[in-house]
Amino acid sequence: MYNAAIQMIGYAGVLGFILSYLQKTRKNIIFFTFLGRVFFVTHYILLGGYSGAVQNAIGGIASAISSQRGKKPFNSAASPVFIILLTVCGGILTFDAELGVISVLPVIAMIMQNSALWLKNQTHIRILTLIGIPFWFVYNFTKSSPPAMTSDVLSAISLISALLRYDIIPAIKRKGGKKLS
Repeated sequence: MYNAAIQMIGYAGVLGFILSYLQKTRKNIIFFTFLGRVFFVTHYILLGGYSGAVQNAIGGIASAISSQRGKKPFNSAASPVFIILLTVCGGILTFDAELGVISVLPVIAMIMQNSALWLKNQTHIRILTLIGIPFWFVYNFTKSSPPAMTSDVLSAISLISALLRYDIIPAIKRKGGKKLS
């Protein structure tokens, strides 16, 4: 029962991330990303995956701060730099010598994904987030987290779908391409 509850918490995180990638506005992308991270922090802690928990917590902080961009004191280039430094420090503090380089993969992914939160262009947010997914997948496979691996696969599918729906197909139509049916 306990393990099932842990996995369900992880799947709630999956739902938050999937919903975030299907949003059209930056504000909604950030909100659902934050929600997904809260569930995943809990999931990783309960599994004993502290590196994943810390990186997701930092991702949640990054989401919260970036949602306030344009308002004082967050209207500064120092805010994303602070988040990147926090991401690296979190990686150093949770480095797992037993996992070796695998424990660094979430740090690499979160540097990209946290950076994406500071972008204004939704297309660029989606692309940077997509690039980070393989790093998470390898870490999650190593930590044996089915919800996190499911999240990675479904997130990639959702991001590709959103890129097609909101970015690629409209660009083709604007350039006079044939209607896709």
